[in-house]
Amino acid sequence: MTLEVQYRSGEKAPFQADFRFVQYADGSDQPRPKEWEQRIEIKGGEMFPIINSTQKEAIWVMTSTT
Repeated sequence: MTLEVQYRSGEKAPFQADFRFVQYADGSDQPRPKEWEQRIEIKGGEMFPIINSTQKEAIWVMTSTT
């Protein structure tokens, strides 16, 4: 079992990396975000975004460092 560190919309990224959408902050995953919203590249110090198409806060996990 792998434990992934989760980040929430509004939190600052600790470093530059690529992240993927896991679920909304309220625990749901519907409606699904647009395909292009499900993966982001973010720089250290930037805030994790909301999902624009639904205006909901999201949970993000790192996929790779950049």
